Amino acid sequence: MDDPWLGKRLGNYELEAVLGHGGMATVYRASHVALGTRHALKVLEPVFARHEGTKARFLREGRLQAQFDHPGIARVTDTINGPAVALVMDLLEGESLREVLQRGPVAPAAAGILVEDIADALSYAHARGVVHRDVKPENVFLAERRGGGLRAVLLDFGIARMNELTSLTQSGVMIGTPRYMSPEQMEDPRSVDARADVFALAVVLFELLTGTTPHPGDNARQVTLSILAGRMLRVSAVLEDVPPELDQQLQRALQPDPARRHPNIEAFATAVLPLLSSTTVAPSREPTEADHALTWPPMPEDQVRRVLAERALDAPMAPCPQCGALNLAGRTMCMRCGVALH
Repeated sequence: MDDPWLGKRLGNYELEAVLGHGGMATVYRASHVALGTRHALKVLEPVFARHEGTKARFLREGRLQAQFDHPGIARVTDTINGPAVALVMDLLEGESLREVLQRGPVAPAAAGILVEDIADALSYAHARGVVHRDVKPENVFLAERRGGGLRAVLLDFGIARMNELTSLTQSGVMIGTPRYMSPEQMEDPRSVDARADVFALAVVLFELLTGTTPHPGDNARQVTLSILAGRMLRVSAVLEDVPPELDQQLQRALQPDPARRHPNIEAFATAVLPLLSSTTVAPSREPTEADHALTWPPMPEDQVRRVLAERALDAPMAPCPQCGALNLAGRTMCMRCGVALH
């Protein structure tokens, strides 16, 4: 199929080449026709551009990133709203973290450098009331610095939650990538805070070190059940000679209960970075079912299924006073932690 915009002009920008495709948008290399400057244009697919809510969320992404001034966050310099809907961004040279991982895991020291860059960008966003909510390798770009070397740059704030702007995210609608989503984001996207990004960054770190993600499952449904049940691998099940402290810090960051995680992204980075810089590990063995440690609290799979079914009913829900999990109104016992609700 011919690309509808390649070689065409949108506003003051001529689209020259396709840089990549996402679920909702295509990114092009473009030139400003008057200035000759080079840019990246993220163009919303027409089927989504016709949906007013999706278009509003996409343009909100542009407004959020335009307010940021941080080397670890992709900069938006302009928006286009007709005949297509697009964000104009700085053109980055490099590759995505997903492309890096396709070649295999990285050394702990290198993983530490990447995590430090990502955590610094997230800390900047969190300080301004913005939770990213979709931290994953596809949304991290290793960009070439002007002075040489690479820096991890955070992309795609399309589903970010800003404290002052919550009306575009509906309660009960799960938005994000399941393998990197915290339980509270699955249960109520509007309830998340910075600890959801702590959870996602811990999944990314686990994947950087091992080449796999910590929650078992062959598809999104199985992974979702594992995350809600707190069923996860320990990094020591995949790698040899892992310091116990690194295992413990990753397990803490991946706790289903956000109150049991690191309180913020700075605390997580402070805990893991010294461990990564001093660790040398080697691949161990294929993990077995026995390695799937059941952490707080071990929820039976049938209970997890009922939680998902109740949420799908779109019935009135009430938060648990102990763990914050949403339960069907009228239930006498929390489906996550078991505390009495009445």
